[in-house]
Amino acid sequence: MAHLFRRPLVLVAAIVLVVLIAGFLAIRWALDPSLLKSAAESRLSAALGLPVTVGTLRVSFFPTIGVTGTNIAIGGGAREAGTSLDLRAVHIYPRLSSIFRRPIVVDRVDLDGLTLQARRDGSGRWILPLPRMPGGAGTPTENAAFDVSEVLLKNGRLTIADDRATAAGVNTNVVTPIDNMSATVHRAGGATRLDDLTASVGRSTVTGNGSLDANGLRLSLGWTNLNATDLPLVFALVGTPAPAGLSIEGNSPLVLDLTVDSNGEVTASGKIAADRAALGTLAMTDFRSPVAFAGNRLTLSQMAFRAYSGTGAGRVFANVLASPVTWTLDADLQHLDIARFLSENTTAKDKVTGTGSLQARLRGSSATPVERTVAGTVALSIADGTIRNFPLVAAVYSAFKVGTGGRDLDFQSLTGTFTVADARATTTDLTARGRELTMTASGTLGFDQSIAMSGTVLFSAAKSAEFVHSVKELSALRNEEGELPVPFTVSGTAADPHFAIDVADLLRRGAQNELKRRLGEKIKDLFKKIK
Repeated sequence: MAHLFRRPLVLVAAIVLVVLIAGFLAIRWALDPSLLKSAAESRLSAALGLPVTVGTLRVSFFPTIGVTGTNIAIGGGAREAGTSLDLRAVHIYPRLSSIFRRPIVVDRVDLDGLTLQARRDGSGRWILPLPRMPGGAGTPTENAAFDVSEVLLKNGRLTIADDRATAAGVNTNVVTPIDNMSATVHRAGGATRLDDLTASVGRSTVTGNGSLDANGLRLSLGWTNLNATDLPLVFALVGTPAPAGLSIEGNSPLVLDLTVDSNGEVTASGKIAADRAALGTLAMTDFRSPVAFAGNRLTLSQMAFRAYSGTGAGRVFANVLASPVTWTLDADLQHLDIARFLSENTTAKDKVTGTGSLQARLRGSSATPVERTVAGTVALSIADGTIRNFPLVAAVYSAFKVGTGGRDLDFQSLTGTFTVADARATTTDLTARGRELTMTASGTLGFDQSIAMSGTVLFSAAKSAEFVHSVKELSALRNEEGELPVPFTVSGTAADPHFAIDVADLLRRGAQNELKRRLGEKIKDLFKKIK
């Protein structure tokens, strides 16, 4: 009896198999490879603005019915001046209900692995494989065999080869600043548009849109996050190395509109809005600045930020075409916690306290060591602070044998203008004003903490009287206000300064002045007697 039940099952299975084979053949017939190939080439040419040929086309049934084209040549396969526009594969997904009628409705076309390879020449200009087809060329007519609903870009990338890093004929700096691009592709008015774009810049994520046409490339990108290790890729877009130690963090920290025209000129504009930013050890919060690039000049203007309990503002300019890159900085910082600022950015940890301001007008380059390239001026003003381990007063007290004095110098104000060059700062007007003294000094402070300065300490009338009480010869050195000037020199380092006071010279001058005073009195008395 069992075999009587098997025959209908075998018959049903045979019928299903026949139907499947018939369906397979019908779909294969409906999806005519030669027609598909021609339509795919037409659609791709229209979308990219360059002639496209598809080498291999195959139909797949699982997991869904689709057509995949590979061995694709764009622009006739030519790679002009080391540039190219490549496509790994195209996937066409027709609507099943429309396969047996015309036009076939294609729900989606995926451009998989579209790679734009650009080149930057020695002058900083970009060379691009720009579309050459006029607007509307290759656009399907109403009677076309396919009606495409949507064209999507997947796994796209932008690669740049920089001729300025070429050695022995081999380009040593080929970077991919934008990777894993996904977007909706449109062709209108002679331009290939990329809408709803998402991409990766290293480990960071960007969103935006773009377009490519005969006039050039345009990208509008917004970073939802920005990893510090990815900043070199951002700077690669405008053709310059990222400053060492620069980081930008926060929610949507960077927006950038980049344009490369048909002549290869690069311009960009945007803004930085970072919760946190750093340049080396210099830490900032709430950093805001417009950013622009034109004529190989990078500009951060109207910078505003908070740092070390204070506020800052300024501008930065960089010539990225120069080798090494040159820069200028104008910055004003107000209400700084000087102890924090110096401790976190210099080797002078806990050396100076107070609330201060800095005005810096500096220039330099990316050449190493960077400190050797820095030049310009820095104006300093600090209120109500202390110079720690600066035993100037102690040295004077010891010289005059009137006590010990402290190792710290307290001041109500400390001001000075420094000229920076050759890894050192030189001043002629360093002035500290305290309750008992005024110090003026000139000389140099090295970036290695070395000190070579000389100056004068002018003691108050009350303090000068104490000195004169101990050393009578100093009396004649006081000025009309009763203040005693004491010259000094300081050498060594900021960590271990050494002070010197020539007491013998002071006493000699004091004795000479006293003698002159007495002789003067004698001469006056003599003239009185003559009269």
